[in-house]
Amino acid sequence: MLKSKEFSKGVRDASSNGSQIRYKDRDGITYYVNRADVLGLKELFKELDADDSGYVDLKEMEEYMFNTYSVPSAATALAARFSQGGDFGKSLVTKIEKALSKKKSLSFPDMLQLAYPAAERNTIADMISTLSKGEAERFLADAMGENKEKQKAKELEVAKQTAWVNEMWPFWDADGSGELDEFEFKGVMRDIGANAKDAEDFFEEIDVDLSGTVSKEEFVDWWTGRGEFENSRSVAK
Repeated sequence: MLKSKEFSKGVRDASSNGSQIRYKDRDGITYYVNRADVLGLKELFKELDADDSGYVDLKEMEEYMFNTYSVPSAATALAARFSQGGDFGKSLVTKIEKALSKKKSLSFPDMLQLAYPAAERNTIADMISTLSKGEAERFLADAMGENKEKQKAKELEVAKQTAWVNEMWPFWDADGSGELDEFEFKGVMRDIGANAKDAEDFFEEIDVDLSGTVSKEEFVDWWTGRGEFENSRSVAK
């Protein structure tokens, strides 16, 4: 059986190379996404998310447009930020506004899905994962400098992976409950490559209080290897 630490490390090490992310839709058609554009979308989302909640609502969208651009030229100005040009930017603005007229708020994965509608769920997850990994690696290299202390490297790695989980969580926690039930957890594991048996074992490993759910804190502890779940399970028994 695949060990949990080996599994999570394998997923974290997997990434797309170069300046583009390649994916195929359900019909097998290949698309190429510029990594810089995904980064641009992430920066745009951060600007829109005024309260740093991880979600953008209609009020934040309207205030951002009013404060940043003159409303008639908003779509044109945003379009200049992406390599696809005017159509992409204008279309994205329209899609965001339309989505917010139907939904209370949007997460970053929601925005990526609007920008790249042909991308499937696991592709959106890959976009976020590879982008976050690249940013974290640059941060790690800059922060470490000449200092090679193992403890510092471990702390930075934990911070990197914690940030990744925080960014992915709104995508995984589809109902916004703040926790993953067993069905949601197994869906996450399936999307990132675990088989059904491993997913079941991982859930039992994390759900030490037998609540039937996994909180973000529990998931972070397991994913980063900081938790002592085996010891906790022994105590619980």
